[in-house]
Amino acid sequence: DSPEKAQSEVIPDYQIASDKDIDEKAHLEDESINLSQWIKSNIQDVTEMVGFGDGESEVELIISDNGWVAKSTVINSYDQLLGKYLADKLMDSCPRWVPAKVNGICVPSKVRITYSWRF
Repeated sequence: DSPEKAQSEVIPDYQIASDKDIDEKAHLEDESINLSQWIKSNIQDVTEMVGFGDGESEVELIISDNGWVAKSTVINSYDQLLGKYLADKLMDSCPRWVPAKVNGICVPSKVRITYSWRF
């Protein structure tokens, strides 16, 4: 039950619940956390990003049935390097989520987030 274990085990597509099947979508464990603010405070290190312009990155996260980010994929990004940076950092340090549920049972699911980079 750790982020490393969630990331090392490949979750087959057929095990990932679709939005239409989910009774309760995955959400951050600490509901007081605003994910965009968390990213700005914990991931957007402006000193590393000097030279980049403003833009957006859309990343899809697979949240495992134990709440850790199992995989992150860049769906669309103004700058692919920024998108990859965000996806990697979310894999490494994203807070734990409450997993999605189907019939009261925790299941893997997909969550899409869009982050607006402002420098």
